[in-house]
Amino acid sequence: RLPILANGFGDLKRKYGGFGLGYQFNQKIFKMPYRLKVGFDLEQQKDNRQRFAYKKIVENNITKHLQDKQVLSQLEAFKSFGAYFLQDIEIKIFFISAGVRFDDLNLKATDNYLTDGDQSGKIHFSKINPLAGISYQFNQKANIYVNYATSFESPTLNELSNNPDGKGGFNPNLKPQEAKSFEIGSKGYLLKSLKYKVALFQIETKNDLIPYQITGQTGKTFYRNAGKTHRKGLELELDWQISNGLTLHYAQTLSDFKYKNYSVNNVAFDGKTMAGIPEKHNQLELRYFSKRGLFLIVQNKNVGQIYANDANTAFSNSYTIFNLRIGQGINLKYGKFEPFLGINNISNQNYIANILINAQAERYFEPASKRYYFGGVKFTVL
Repeated sequence: RLPILANGFGDLKRKYGGFGLGYQFNQKIFKMPYRLKVGFDLEQQKDNRQRFAYKKIVENNITKHLQDKQVLSQLEAFKSFGAYFLQDIEIKIFFISAGVRFDDLNLKATDNYLTDGDQSGKIHFSKINPLAGISYQFNQKANIYVNYATSFESPTLNELSNNPDGKGGFNPNLKPQEAKSFEIGSKGYLLKSLKYKVALFQIETKNDLIPYQITGQTGKTFYRNAGKTHRKGLELELDWQISNGLTLHYAQTLSDFKYKNYSVNNVAFDGKTMAGIPEKHNQLELRYFSKRGLFLIVQNKNVGQIYANDANTAFSNSYTIFNLRIGQGINLKYGKFEPFLGINNISNQNYIANILINAQAERYFEPASKRYYFGGVKFTVL
């Protein structure tokens, strides 16, 4: 149910099935380890989608909204075929990989509500995406790598069936999202007890799928394509084994995601930051696990400012929260008994849990829970 009188009462029946087959070949070529992977995937989904208007009645001074006349009935089908080919070879201190994937998608909407005409239609997408990578093992404890890949993402049946013109069928203006990505990174050990991962990435996308809402249909999400976007960022992870049972984990992501060529109703958003993605995200965890089964996890999470619309006129402030979890593992004859307790948002911060991108009436933000307590028991049978 959505708060839309004209078509907010929905009914959906979905059937989904798939099959995949893969083969892996391992051999040595001139004493160099070689691996070949080939395979394919078949998937099919059918959605029987019904929508109804609401009728408003008043009983005992209480207003109720009940299902009224039908306004949409259509059968949606999504069939996909994907085939892939991937090979790896090790040449001394180099590891080289290359591959390709082919996707062929067929989508069909059969309109069974013909009062407003037949909006049945078909869509066909196909794409070949190559990838390649190389890594160099510069010592026994660390390597450096470079990867290049392309990708292809079709709109889902939900995204296609939410047609902004209010009719049935699929949104004829929605296209698949395509991307080209480049990544360089390194992973290994800085010290005997300090493990690291670091990566720099850059992604160029075409037809990025952007959610939005329409006046008068608050609560219903539609999708459109951004012409092009430019994304670059840094990812870092550190794991430090301080002592037996005591570890420190740190993860950081810095993101600079911008619209490169994108306009709506002749309003250009070129150079604006993409909505819904924080510019920085840091997480620090201290974990203690004793030999006697006691464990303690303290977590600190810091999330940066997040824009809520394409124009960057609305945003959530950055926030920092602390979480705590403690428990005790008790070994039994036939298993393990583990009670635990926890506190999330210890400092009782006000922050945003979810953002509705490009929402109408400035209803962008959904608040998170304040401080809350939880507990439970886990039992593992050995």
